[in-house]
Amino acid sequence: MDSRSGICVSGVSLPPEPSDPLGGANLRKYSLTVAAKLLPVLAVAAVLALSLISPKFQFDPRLVACAGYGPGYGYTAGPPSVTAIGPNNGTDAGGTSVGISGQGFCNLSETVQFGATPATSFGIDSDTHITAVSPAHSPTIVNITVTNTFGTSAINDADQYLYSSLYTMDAFGGIHPDGGSPGILNEPTFGSPLAKAAHQSPGTPGNGLVLDGYGGLHPYGSEPGATNFPYFPGFNIARDFVFNLAGTGGYELDGYGGIHPFAVGSNALPPAAANYPYYPGNDVAKKLTLLASGLGGYELDAYGGIHPWAVGGSPLPVAATGFGYWAGQNNARDLWVDPASTAVSASGYTLDLYGGFHPWWTAGTPIPTAIAINPYWAGNDLARAFWFVPTATPSTATGYVLDAYGGIHPFAAGGQRLPQYIFPFGYWAGQDLARSLFGG
Repeated sequence: MDSRSGICVSGVSLPPEPSDPLGGANLRKYSLTVAAKLLPVLAVAAVLALSLISPKFQFDPRLVACAGYGPGYGYTAGPPSVTAIGPNNGTDAGGTSVGISGQGFCNLSETVQFGATPATSFGIDSDTHITAVSPAHSPTIVNITVTNTFGTSAINDADQYLYSSLYTMDAFGGIHPDGGSPGILNEPTFGSPLAKAAHQSPGTPGNGLVLDGYGGLHPYGSEPGATNFPYFPGFNIARDFVFNLAGTGGYELDGYGGIHPFAVGSNALPPAAANYPYYPGNDVAKKLTLLASGLGGYELDAYGGIHPWAVGGSPLPVAATGFGYWAGQNNARDLWVDPASTAVSASGYTLDLYGGFHPWWTAGTPIPTAIAINPYWAGNDLARAFWFVPTATPSTATGYVLDAYGGIHPFAAGGQRLPQYIFPFGYWAGQDLARSLFGG
């Protein structure tokens, strides 16, 4: 008990009473100072007391950050709100530290959810900020929600979190992590802009290969080196490659349309490709894809043509009947094939040089939903690649477009929510250096 104030606080030392030659003014100021010092202590004491009388409210040291915010510890009563998160993406293995901004977090927040999965851990930094660690999750987009004693935050575009690592490859072979993606080790670096494509090995986001213009395949991360790949020294003609489903090898595309098998490490060389299009002397082949069966796929040419090809003696996949086409014009930039496509039914999208999306399909296959929101640079050759969220389908497509300078722009099909912007990313203002956008 302090005889001067009549306040008894165990374990709290009050400052000595100042001299007061001017009378009550300084005394009132002194009393306010004492009250200000005591408020946080009393708030924590209240939480301790509440935890003793109610098993529902166990003491949580995270709430110390909320001491002094007022009744219920939050600015306002009611469910919390989430207004921003960062980073907006991370590996599906979890373990990414994610900052969550909003309000009402001090109202005894009980859970933070990534979709339906609880955060591995979280800490309440203040009524307007939480730091959470993402749990493991299959690759997709989820909503991050916070629940307190008054309810759960309403989902919105700002709380979307992408479970996928995402990377940009530059023209010299450098690989730049986008958003919350882990860094890449042992990336190749070329002395000239020879890098053509980069892809990760199936199921291993930190490992993969980079293709140079001469056909060389260079590992990054802990990926074993490629063997038996085609090589054209001094001839800049290699354009793209794909891994097979097991990641034990794959196929490389040259500019004339030729498709060549390669192996990874000591694995056997995959069967030879057959019945692929070939344009001798015409450097028009652009992109190569492989169906989930691993028995064939589709090749994109510069004019927008989509051509089936087969593996070994497998039947040739059915031809595309609808697709964007610009005869004689180098307008096509990238090709996506629905992962559910088969040799008898396939569909997807083509990206043009301005950022436009063009559905393609085979006979009897539903036409993909038109892309409703996407970047578009009319008259400017700026689009370089696109990447689809792993759970995307021809009717629910969402993802990102890479521009020539490294900018990453979200897109969405009609009726779908636009994904969050990814930041930070590699960026070279005014320089055409971005080449590939990949992840998974």
